[in-house]
Formats: sequence, C-alpha cells, structure tokens
Amino acid sequence: MKLFTPGPVGVNNEVLSTSKLFFHRSKDFSDIFSKLQKNLSYVFDTDDRYSNLILTGSGTMANESVVTSVLKGRRVLFLSNGLFGERLIEMAIIHHVEHEVFNANWGDIFDLKALEEKLDEFKPEYIIVVLLETSVGVVNNVKAINNLAKQYDCRIFVDAVSGLVAEELSMKELGIDVCTSVPNKAIEGIPGLSFVSIKKEIVENLIEKNSYYLDLKRYYDISIKQQTPTTPAITLFFNTNAALEQLKSETMQTRRNRYHKNSDLVRSLANSMGWEIFKPQDQQLAIAISSLIVPESVDINQLKKNLYESDIVVWSHDYQKEDKRLNRLLQISVMGDISGNDIRNLFKQINDFSNA
Repeated sequence: MKLFTPGPVGVNNEVLSTSKLFFHRSKDFSDIFSKLQKNLSYVFDTDDRYSNLILTGSGTMANESVVTSVLKGRRVLFLSNGLFGERLIEMAIIHHVEHEVFNANWGDIFDLKALEEKLDEFKPEYIIVVLLETSVGVVNNVKAINNLAKQYDCRIFVDAVSGLVAEELSMKELGIDVCTSVPNKAIEGIPGLSFVSIKKEIVENLIEKNSYYLDLKRYYDISIKQQTPTTPAITLFFNTNAALEQLKSETMQTRRNRYHKNSDLVRSLANSMGWEIFKPQDQQLAIAISSLIVPESVDINQLKKNLYESDIVVWSHDYQKEDKRLNRLLQISVMGDISGNDIRNLFKQINDFSNA
C-alpha cells in the first residue's frame, strides 16, 4: 500500500523492525528516552534553554496540552488561515482561554501590517501560528510573524505538527517559545507519539493545573529522570529514535531536496493533465504536500476508491467553503517511502480513470 496522504506516511521496514518492549521504569527505557530527547534537539534545533517533552498521543494531544498547560489564563492571539488554525481556536474555546482571532482566507498570507495593528490593539501574551497549514498545503511566514511577536514582547507558539523537518525552522535561532510536532510526517516514523519543545523557563514556572493527563509540568519534572509520568507507547520510542537516526544520516536538507524533487514531479504531471495546483497569491507552497484542484468532470470519491483498489491512498475532503476550489482538493504528499516511479504510477492511474 502506497500512502500519498499527509499523515500517516509510509514507513520503511528498517524503522518498522526496531520495535522493542521493556518495562518503562527500567534503565533500558530511560536510555532510549534520553537518546530520543537528544535526537529531537536536532530536528527542533534547540539548545539547553529548551526541554523536548514526549507524549503518547497525536499532534492534537500535544497542541491541547499546550493550550491547557501554557495558554490557560493568558491573553492569546490565534492566527488562522486553514482547518488546523481553526482547530486550535476550538481548543481555546473549550478550555475558556481568553483570546482573539486574526483571520485570513484559507491559504492566504497574513497581512503583516494589519497583524501589527492587531498586536498593538489587543496586546496578547502569546501569538499562535501553524507553520504548515496542511488543509491547503501552504507555509506561513513564521519568521516574519515571530519578529513581530518579539517586537511586541509577545511569546510565540508554533504548531509544526506537519511542518517540522519538511520546512525550515530553528527554535534557537528564532527564539520560539513553544513548538509541537509528531514523528509520522517528515520524520518518517510511526504514528502514536507527539512532542512539545518548550523553553524551560516557561514550563518550570507553570503552577495552575487544568488537566491531569495533559499537564506539561508533570511531563517536564519526570523527564529530568528520563521517564514519563504514565505508561507510554514504549515500542514507539525505539521506532521513532530509529527514524531520527535515519534522518540525521540523510540530513534534513537532503530530505527536503528529495521532497522538492518529488513535489515538482507531482505538480508537473498534474499540469500536464490540465489540473491546477491550489496556490493563493504570494503564498509559499509546502515542500512535501501538493493540493490539486480536481476538475468537476472527475468523481473524486470514485477516483479514491479506484486508487485504493490499486493499493494507492490519497486524501481529499469537501470543506464546503464558498471558494469552490477548496471543496475539490486532492492532496498528494511525498513524505515517506515515495519514489518518482510511485508518483508516475499514481498519475497514470489518475489519467486512466479521468479518461475512461
């Protein structure tokens, strides 16, 4: 089965074969925990000002842990131009976080001048932005947004669940305060864990507890002993560490170059069929995800079904938006074990179906 989905992505056999099971209060587990934390410093690009916390759960869990542990009781400004920005806002509403929203149309760039005016007016303590808005396959200008945040003495939380590694991001260079991600995107590991990279000064000063399982202070305090507060997905620590070792061997830049090459092929083959790529004006496209606009003459659901019968999985969703393009997006991810031949085979199948 070839997964062209933005997550989960295909995982190679070497990573899959590294599963081990140990008692999580043993030295064996503490050793792999320590290795994993150090390897996470490589992908987040952190130094000793930061702690890399490891949770058992999806990226949504990591994000909600930040909302409940860090943002509750703060004035927060959410930047939203897609589904995952909206999901973060929903969490804030559920947990009664004081907040306002700075919106752009789905996929559009944020107006930095208008954002500066909003910061001056609202004076938030935290600003929240998604690095790679997966729903539309565009990358937000985190560097420029971060510069504004620092200018207005505002901390920044970056949701890099799908963007880490695939897109350039350095926490220590930008001074990002909190960042979340997962192993089963561009790290090319198995799903089931999530990460919160956070400045120690923030997590050490957390006092109020708004959740038991999602309390990042608990995770931080016991992480000093290379442990987790509750039983984790033990085998995934080994799989994830193996994936990170492979990434270090390949290097992040080489992996991005691979994604660039494969995404260029995806977009070229789509254009050759007369299919458009969803690209709002002046917006940066994701390196590893292409959002194709499927012509109305093509039955998307039947296309997906036919591809699945050929062991090919793609993703689409009708977002029911006024912009009709958003209701006919077919997303093609090249993260994971995807080759040029896999991409050419995918488009042969799409072309055959479209012309049948």
